[in-house]
Amino acid sequence: MGEAEFFAEHPDGAVEGVEHFAVGDVVEFVEEFFGLSEGLQEGCVAVAPICGFVGEEEVEKIIAIVDIGATMTTLSVLTDSGTPYTREQLFGGKQLTEEIQRRYSLSVEEAGLAKKQGGLPEDYDLEVLQPFKEAVIQQVTRSLQFFYSSSAYDDVDHIILAGGTASIEGLADMVSAKLGTPTTSANPFVNMALSSKVNKENLNNDAPALMIACGLALRSFD
Repeated sequence: MGEAEFFAEHPDGAVEGVEHFAVGDVVEFVEEFFGLSEGLQEGCVAVAPICGFVGEEEVEKIIAIVDIGATMTTLSVLTDSGTPYTREQLFGGKQLTEEIQRRYSLSVEEAGLAKKQGGLPEDYDLEVLQPFKEAVIQQVTRSLQFFYSSSAYDDVDHIILAGGTASIEGLADMVSAKLGTPTTSANPFVNMALSSKVNKENLNNDAPALMIACGLALRSFD
């Protein structure tokens, strides 16, 4: 069994607690413990039109939003009528953290920081990160196939990747190349004015993990 297959076939169990307080971890903790599947749908609906690529003419197209949490990946497919389809699969970024921890003999905290900040050995990209990216593509493909088989649709117009894993460099391009569908990492803040006190680079890095929170906040203005 290859490493991509290992990632795909060995999903994590339930979250036992927040081990460190990166933005993505806090968001994933809330999703796991408080069951914000409805919040995900509301957040997706609210935030999709402002993710930077969706113009007025594209709002009515079929948009697939793939939210990759710590242990759960959720596909929500949006059309002009709302969210007709949602599917969850046991797969998430925690698997990458655990593989880093195992391979390089790091603590959970050290592995999480290394995943986000870099500084891992030279073999990381090829031996660990690349197989995980391939596993992500397998999960996205599988989720979309379930959607096609249970609906009247046989294609989507655009894929948005959300969750902390969506921040991995090159992942969106890789999904787009493999599936032949335009793919973007979620950034609900791209068209918003930012305070001078906000670190724009850090916000952009964390933006995919903040899509649900931003979407729910926007709902309060309805």
